[in-house]
Amino acid sequence: MRNRATQVAGEFCSADEVQRWAIDSVLTMGMSVSPRGQHTLEISPASFTLSMPRRRCIAQPERKWSFALAIGEFLWHVSASDDASVLEYYARPWASFAVEGRIRGSCYGKSIFTPHGQNPSQWTTILRLLREDPDSRRAVLDFRITDQQTQFSNAPDVACVSTLQLLIRDERLNAIAVMRSNDVIWGLPYDIFVLTMFQEMAAQELGLELGWYHHQAASLHIYDRHLSLARSILAGQIPQPYEMGILGNLEELPLVVEQERRIRHGLPADLDGISSSSWIQVLHILSDFRRRKA
Repeated sequence: MRNRATQVAGEFCSADEVQRWAIDSVLTMGMSVSPRGQHTLEISPASFTLSMPRRRCIAQPERKWSFALAIGEFLWHVSASDDASVLEYYARPWASFAVEGRIRGSCYGKSIFTPHGQNPSQWTTILRLLREDPDSRRAVLDFRITDQQTQFSNAPDVACVSTLQLLIRDERLNAIAVMRSNDVIWGLPYDIFVLTMFQEMAAQELGLELGWYHHQAASLHIYDRHLSLARSILAGQIPQPYEMGILGNLEELPLVVEQERRIRHGLPADLDGISSSSWIQVLHILSDFRRRKA
């Protein structure tokens, strides 16, 4: 009998390469498991390293990955929100994960950017730690803070990301994500996007170059309903990787969050106070999405 501890690992230059490797690995070596009665193929555990985290976007046309959804989700996290309607605007399936209009588990921004009583947020705390002790191994963001009452229940949404550790080595900021569960088709591409965006935000605040991103998943899996799409992605041509530019000035980020809200409500974006070309590009993408949606 084959050992369940698959221990698949790889190193890649783009999110497209990661997803193709993950699909091929699961289809080739996956074992049948059915948590909550939903059949999947799974490898466990699995890990990979993304050596160029700015290549966080999926260009594979068969996947039909949404840049607007990735940006909208990132800005939703940055605003520390749990309002499900924001995510539903970009992707209707999010409605099935909401409880009374709120996302209870996957509101990662609420976990890390919200102060706790008299204590500063996790984000503020670990950045201060790394400034004081650049060699520290204690800079770990815990994404399960808002999820502690649901993770052992039948709640529709439980945090898939457990932690993100930030590690300064060779004057670069590296990141190590630990996942309890990772859906290769829907979840993985957006997890890579938002987690490497957090990594780059921290690097900018610390005045460091961006290092590698490492991803560890206890369960890397594909649902039966996605098997046909998974095979079509593998059959497609390997795309040229798309690399995002350097992140815009973080002091402008609250303005970008506000403009996302305006665009989502059908109002024109106001670029006053926003000079970073990368943020302006982000708002153009969101405006185009709004026009197509209308």
